Amino acid sequence: MKAKRGMLVFLILGLGLVGPGVAAAAQAQTSLEGFETGDLSRFPWVTGGQAPWAITPISHSGAYAVQAGKVGDSGRSWLQISFTLQSAGEISFWYKVSSEEGHDFLLLFVDGEVRGRWSGETDWTEANFPLTAGTHMIRWEYIKDGSDKEGKDTSYLDDIRVPTGAVFVSSQPQARSNLLGSLGHTDSSSGNYTLGYQFTPLQDITIVAFRSYFGTKISLWDAGTGALIASAAAETPGEVWTEIPISSQVLRAGQTYVVGAFTAGKAYYWVEGPGMLNSTVGAVRIGDGAYIEGDARPTRAYSDDMFLVDFVYLLAGVGRAVEEGFESGDFSQLPWKTGGQAPWTVTSAARTGSYGAQAGKIGHSQATWLEVTMTVPQDGELMFWYRVSSESGCDILRFSVDGKVLGEWSGEVAWTKASFPVAAGPRTFRWEYAKDGSVATGSDTAWLDDIVFPGPRPTAAPTPTAPRDMVLIPAGSFRMGDSFNEGDSDERPVHTVTVSAFYMDKYEVTKALWDEVASWAQANGYDIGPSDGSGKAPNHPVWDVSWHEAVKWANARSEQEGLTPCYTVGGAVYRRGESAPDCTWTANGYRLPTEAEWEKAARGGCEGGRFPWCDTDTIQHARANYASSSNYSYDTSPTRGYHPTYKTGSEPYTSPVGSFAPNGYGLYDMAGNVGEWCWDWYDFGYYSSSPGSDPRGPASGWGRVIRGGGWINYADACRAANRSNIGPGYDGDDLGFRLVRTAP
Repeated sequence: MKAKRGMLVFLILGLGLVGPGVAAAAQAQTSLEGFETGDLSRFPWVTGGQAPWAITPISHSGAYAVQAGKVGDSGRSWLQISFTLQSAGEISFWYKVSSEEGHDFLLLFVDGEVRGRWSGETDWTEANFPLTAGTHMIRWEYIKDGSDKEGKDTSYLDDIRVPTGAVFVSSQPQARSNLLGSLGHTDSSSGNYTLGYQFTPLQDITIVAFRSYFGTKISLWDAGTGALIASAAAETPGEVWTEIPISSQVLRAGQTYVVGAFTAGKAYYWVEGPGMLNSTVGAVRIGDGAYIEGDARPTRAYSDDMFLVDFVYLLAGVGRAVEEGFESGDFSQLPWKTGGQAPWTVTSAARTGSYGAQAGKIGHSQATWLEVTMTVPQDGELMFWYRVSSESGCDILRFSVDGKVLGEWSGEVAWTKASFPVAAGPRTFRWEYAKDGSVATGSDTAWLDDIVFPGPRPTAAPTPTAPRDMVLIPAGSFRMGDSFNEGDSDERPVHTVTVSAFYMDKYEVTKALWDEVASWAQANGYDIGPSDGSGKAPNHPVWDVSWHEAVKWANARSEQEGLTPCYTVGGAVYRRGESAPDCTWTANGYRLPTEAEWEKAARGGCEGGRFPWCDTDTIQHARANYASSSNYSYDTSPTRGYHPTYKTGSEPYTSPVGSFAPNGYGLYDMAGNVGEWCWDWYDFGYYSSSPGSDPRGPASGWGRVIRGGGWINYADACRAANRSNIGPGYDGDDLGFRLVRTAP
């Protein structure tokens, strides 16, 4: 892991800044600055830091642009201008960065708050940010951390455009609020801390979380008594910022505290600046946080790896904002809805953390959208990060509030932060990726991550993180059965069923996973082994597995992972034979889904649809691996018979799991590929008498339920409501399974 030096950082939410204090010296109302005068004389620019910005021939257009000054480690170079707007508008500009990714940044400040942050190798890219009426100070700053450099180690600006009618004013230093008082390093031989960062709040503040870098442990002490107030550590080390919630702690005005970042029994920190927040530079927010800024050199350096730490804290009575980073691995954290020709999905292509959201894969003249409706309790600002890879000017990501489009982006845009003012009241926020009628460039999609909604954070417990390669199916009710009145009568009557929350495998069990677990099972007292399941390839679904074998495999997977097996016979773990086991529903191990769980999951959060997708009630080979036929009006596939892509070699014509778009819950192959075993005994008339909550099928029967249809089946078998069954000893080439776990 690379050793980094940096600054001790404090994340300040709800912190207002004192007014700009500028003189209204009117200048020309020209709205474009391209630096074509060859200097900074055209408008009242102010530049500073360790080195000033300067004119350069490396431009986006024309002969000139402006470039950040050459600064060393822990240095900064800034360029600033102020103007007054009579009405709301937008500032746009082109930027270019060549720096150490994630460490040396070009920052955009609007009135002291960071609105943009870029690093790495970024060629000329346009950025746009809304501005309200009034006087604004705009500042671009190139800032370096404590070590190393990459690329050109600089940034550039060109073609800056502000709303027509802007009145430029002379920029003066801003006075900023000082909530923390004196800052400085401290040493102690008391044993409570070795090195730390000392501060004294000027008013009561409430600490709610730490943030760490490299996954280090963080501790907070009372400097007077040496008493430990709070301590926490990130679970997963890594070269990323990690927020660690703690029990709320009120820090009193006038009392001195010490914070230190610890690993392997040591504490490291880096003191940057003169040690006073109320300096002429002061505390400024950086994206999700704030740092201590100043022109003085560090007072002390350490040769060991440096670790960074900051607080997340609130002013008394100020609520935190609602955040959505999709880290639950699905859309269950908020009441999300998605639609269009293909739903949005949760993806590993994230700005931070493990997950982000990605637009569905669509064709020409189609659209895919993601939206959430909530009540905003107070006026505030919505912030989010977006990324686009599309045909510039034609295939567009749009953001709207209550149907009004506020932002549009296209082309190749790296992760960029956007923010918009939002008024209190019921609001619907929608992100939509829409394509025109021809041409696709880039990845032809858009991404979304790290959304901060205005208003207090919900008080409900956070959504548990789903186990690996599983998704959370939230508790709730749905209409179960054939609402089209087109299937067999065993699919009716349509009835309301309430299902408790559970986790489900994203994919059908593959041959590779079957072999891994079955090998363990064979060596640990089970009568199943790898040869009891077949598969066309390691990433294809396993088949030739009976119901009994699937249930025993579920128990083996549970035991292999240290979980409690669900299935028992006579009180003993079910490992051998072909008995009808009992199921312990409260066990935390793997099991087959009930028929009701399977159908709720297959519907993907949509009500009453024919198939697992929400945007259409038709099916084609573009959606699933099945046998297409013109006998069904809802089978609109242009290709007929077996899937042309996967009809290769000998039967079965299965496809690699996850070859088609997932449903609204992020589940793959809920229609086609292979049918899937369920727990329930089959009863033709069960729907007339089944329980309304968590039905688990009749107590006995001849066959076990099969759902989903397979590569060999027609479209009717792929409907979400379709029911089939066969004896539990059957093990054909069209039948596999996936597992679930009961959610806590």
